[in-house]
Amino acid sequence: MLYQQLARHRSEIEAKIEEIGELSLRAARLLVTKRKPAEPETTESTEPGTTKTTEPPLITAINNAPDAELTAALAALGFDRFMRVMPDQWRPKLEARAGGQIIRRAKARHPNTKLKNLKLEVVGGTELARPR
Repeated sequence: MLYQQLARHRSEIEAKIEEIGELSLRAARLLVTKRKPAEPETTESTEPGTTKTTEPPLITAINNAPDAELTAALAALGFDRFMRVMPDQWRPKLEARAGGQIIRRAKARHPNTKLKNLKLEVVGGTELARPR
């Protein structure tokens, strides 16, 4: 049943592979399965025994938006601004993904060449790949 589900979403999976370079079976499954939005945090109490949930309107809109709309919004935002506002915790993940793609492409073009000491840094919205 899993393979049938993945086959039905083949174009979506192939687009993601094109975007990030590789995709595990588990990641493909998570991509195509419908996930519940994250539960909003509960904060202040309105009446005894009840709690009021508060979530910023932007987060609510993002959580409810389909992927195509989020993609369009990010495109409108622009890559440089995205890099400026991206959380610092994401930078190592981005570097690892981009580095893996660069190495795979280089190996595909030059299969007999050894790639050593390739360092990728995400600095100020710019990717720099340089040998050490």
